[in-house]
Amino acid sequence: MTLSTYSIETVSRGRIRLRHVVDWFSRGLVTHRSLYTIALATFTMALIVAPFSGNWPDFDILRIFGFYLAVATGIGILGGLTVKFFHLALFERPASPTRAMLHWLKTRIVREDRLANTIHSFIPLLLFVSGFSILKGAIGLLHPFSWDVFFRNLDSALSGGILPHEWLHAIIDSPLAVSIVNFNYNLWYFIILGTYFAVGMAARNSADRMRFLNAFMLLWLIAGVFVAFVFSSAGPVYFQRLGLGSDYEPLMTALYAAAEHHQIWALSTQETLWEGFIGERRGSAGISAFPSLHVATSVLVAIYATHCRSKLAIPAWIFAAGILLGSVVLAWHYAVDGYAGAVLAILIWKLSGWKRLDPDRQQTIE
Repeated sequence: MTLSTYSIETVSRGRIRLRHVVDWFSRGLVTHRSLYTIALATFTMALIVAPFSGNWPDFDILRIFGFYLAVATGIGILGGLTVKFFHLALFERPASPTRAMLHWLKTRIVREDRLANTIHSFIPLLLFVSGFSILKGAIGLLHPFSWDVFFRNLDSALSGGILPHEWLHAIIDSPLAVSIVNFNYNLWYFIILGTYFAVGMAARNSADRMRFLNAFMLLWLIAGVFVAFVFSSAGPVYFQRLGLGSDYEPLMTALYAAAEHHQIWALSTQETLWEGFIGERRGSAGISAFPSLHVATSVLVAIYATHCRSKLAIPAWIFAAGILLGSVVLAWHYAVDGYAGAVLAILIWKLSGWKRLDPDRQQTIE
């Protein structure tokens, strides 16, 4: 008898044997072995690099991100449960919406296959993030920024002889518009991780699910570490601090002017990263502009939504375009950083699909 024949009631009553738990966990481990491989490789590289760079994660920033994650997770869970409950009460109208809700949770949410997928998606992600944060923080320390002037000139050449943000005066000169752009840019954190969590917690272990999870990690590793190290750059916000000229001083002046009217979170984050880079605070979350992982991951989510023929595909592409806009307006990136991020997302999505399972065969962990 396989684990799939055991209901969650059987588990809760303690009738399931230890060997079934081991079988359940080991099957999931084998299915998600590619995620564990990427995560372990990343963490191992981080351990090798850390002594040379002296860089360790900035725990203050990690705590802030952890807080945002906890809030987003709580809101997502409560929101989903609320929507489901009202859908039951208003449309399906069972005799007891509460009892129907509990049955739905028991049969659709608290399932062995969903729990297995959840565990084996999140454990490698935590290991991966630990290693990635060390590697990203080491980029500017081991390979001093040397591509900023090139990307600035390329931006100008592609934008008709002026810098991309100079086409966006209508937004940059409006404190409210800048604030809205910044809000959307910060929303990226919840959208990207929310998508990873939603895909990771899916009950069915489909080929498209594993393709997205693999592509997600590979994109951060390949684009965010290897490509970023080769093309080490800091971004427009630090252009003048690096002694490269005052080309972006008007943009930064406009952002600080906007901050006098509305909260512009990007400015405080940019200052925190710089303090970590120059050693004024312990740890460094890393400064790296090329390519833009904000844009890359947003495009990856849009590709996945399009591939799955989701109704969210068009909103996902609009959101990705908004992230590209925000990366320029908020001085985080050169426009070419975003273009490169989008291209890399497409290439890595294709790379992750080379060894796909039969797309018509849906596997469920037993």
